[in-house]
Amino acid sequence: MKEKISRRSFLNKIWKSGLTLMGLTVSIPSYSYFGERKWLQTNQIKLSSKRIPSPFSGLKIVHFSDLHLGFHMDDQYFDDLIKQVNAQQPDVICFTGDLIDEDASNLVDYIPKLQQFKAPLGKFAVLGNHDKIRSDAVAGVAEALMRSNFNLLINKNVQIKRQNAVMNISGVDDILIGNPNLDQALLEANQDTYTILLAHEPDFADIVQDYPVDLQLSGHSHGGQVRLPLIGHIITPPLSKKYVNGLYEVGDSLKVYTNRGIGTTIYPFRFFCRPEITVITLETAIL
Repeated sequence: MKEKISRRSFLNKIWKSGLTLMGLTVSIPSYSYFGERKWLQTNQIKLSSKRIPSPFSGLKIVHFSDLHLGFHMDDQYFDDLIKQVNAQQPDVICFTGDLIDEDASNLVDYIPKLQQFKAPLGKFAVLGNHDKIRSDAVAGVAEALMRSNFNLLINKNVQIKRQNAVMNISGVDDILIGNPNLDQALLEANQDTYTILLAHEPDFADIVQDYPVDLQLSGHSHGGQVRLPLIGHIITPPLSKKYVNGLYEVGDSLKVYTNRGIGTTIYPFRFFCRPEITVITLETAIL
């Protein structure tokens, strides 16, 4: 009798374990696709520097990246993104590339939505590697951004002004498959003031640290897109191996922020890696 109970108990455990495994097999992909993939997280950070002119103290920048339009991006999710970005009342918006996943044929349909992002001191963008995978898509991406009032920074610098002060926002072409020229991007930058660089791939910071740049904003990594508890990211694309997610200090004076992105690529899942809106508030350091 004791042997039968023991055997029955063992079989029950096997049965329950099987059901649990089946449940996880169904629930984890469902959560990763229907839940976390569109569960936007807003991260607030403050950065101070004596190089930030006092009229820019309190300047609010919203940074986001990697929309990957055309790959499992629905209108409701995009509308939620617009609402959450504009709710921050940013002075400046910075988008660090991969507007599309690959196909730009329907990009014109997104222009009215891209136009809804509001920032009084300007909206700035660079191209990512997915924007340039297909040579026939690059012009469409550039046109969509410019028609949406984004200032496209391809090896270019723009100065923003507040009262009698200026600050630099520079951008480089995609590092992986573009023609980045950091010297050209910074050619017209005022080296006596704070400089922000938009560069799609974060590991470019190892080169940028030798230039007069204070803050590099990047994306590309998706934070790994899928992360495991106690382990972290499993894999990231080239040039996002070192600075995968969040804020880093590189060299003597450069800070790098890598945004986890909004969309997905290759597979439409996120796990322990929510899509991210970054709100950066700049403050003048007290000497």
